[in-house]
Amino acid sequence: MEAEPPEESESPGEGPVFFPVNALLSALRAPDIRWQPNWPITMPPDAFVVEHGQARSITLTMESGLLQISWNRTSPVDFPFLFQGKFIQTRRIFEESGKIRELIIDEAGWLWHIEFPDGDDPTLLIIRITQGEEVFFGVIQRALIRDMETWYDRDGTPLAVFTYRFDRSGEGPRIVKIQNQHTGEEAQTEQYQDSFGNISEIISPLGRFSARYTKDGRPRYWDRWILLPMPAGEDGEESVLPEFHQSYTFQWDEAGFLVRITGTPGPGEEDPVDIRFDYTLDERGNWIERREIRMIPRFGVLVPSPGPRISRAIEYGED
Repeated sequence: MEAEPPEESESPGEGPVFFPVNALLSALRAPDIRWQPNWPITMPPDAFVVEHGQARSITLTMESGLLQISWNRTSPVDFPFLFQGKFIQTRRIFEESGKIRELIIDEAGWLWHIEFPDGDDPTLLIIRITQGEEVFFGVIQRALIRDMETWYDRDGTPLAVFTYRFDRSGEGPRIVKIQNQHTGEEAQTEQYQDSFGNISEIISPLGRFSARYTKDGRPRYWDRWILLPMPAGEDGEESVLPEFHQSYTFQWDEAGFLVRITGTPGPGEEDPVDIRFDYTLDERGNWIERREIRMIPRFGVLVPSPGPRISRAIEYGED
């Protein structure tokens, strides 16, 4: 199956300078998208999950735009990829043989094309990356416990290095170390799993995120230590990046729907978080619209205030 590529935007936004292609390829090996503790709170934890039937595609409509996942048999074709705290839409283009030919990353209309020329060495992957008139080349070197991805410009100058270190048994942390050769900046992400395969903790340049789950794999308790913007300091003083802690509890009903989130106030807020959810279901019993109701303490009582609506279009395949 070959998907049609998205159209280029006439007024593209500011796209990511470099992104970890190897991490994206690893995410595409999974048959579905599972919630992780570094997701934004605005994203439903079951956004891409159906409890009844087999989905062929799910399109999520939010205030921030559209996100879609679609499958070709059991492999994702369209896929939202979380990068630097926000989701970017990715599409895979296949050869007739089933081999991946190209990845297209759409970040606010700014399209990156990642091509995969033929190669016989499974431990060495060469990629060609284009965005408009810009052309880059990447080399992914794979080993047993360590992969390395290097980006080069068209003249062969190395621009960025992504180093992946992980435990192949799945019991240890998966670490991605990112170094930009132009600026010398480094950013490291650590990811941990519990004994059931759920992502229990993520430590990244954006903060630390942890979660505990129900026996069904749904998030129950969620903690976020967010790193706030650097405050302006006086000359000669060392600035410290402030950290803000938020704690949430998820309440699920017997049918598996998230019905309530409670938690501590966010940065600059005074009222605790108390969000209720109401749903519209399709004929199979999966939700196709989620309505948010924020309970705000006023005059000694909780006053309901309508929040955003999120809709889902679900296309089913054969059961």
